Amino acid sequence: MSTADDAQKLADRMAIDNRIAAVRENIQQLTEQAAAYSGAGTEDLIANRIAAQEELLAKLQAERAALG
Repeated sequence: MSTADDAQKLADRMAIDNRIAAVRENIQQLTEQAAAYSGAGTEDLIANRIAAQEELLAKLQAERAALG
């Protein structure tokens, strides 16, 4: 593998790591919102948003693992 390929892989990993960090922060914020708000509609909305973020997190983690 060339140095350029290694550099691109590193850049890809860093980009995915940054996205993973952002998604984790989103999940943390949504969890805090869920604790602060009450009401079935709000709770369902936040639960759905958390589930979507968790799915995205799993996808990004799989992409990161595939990069090695």
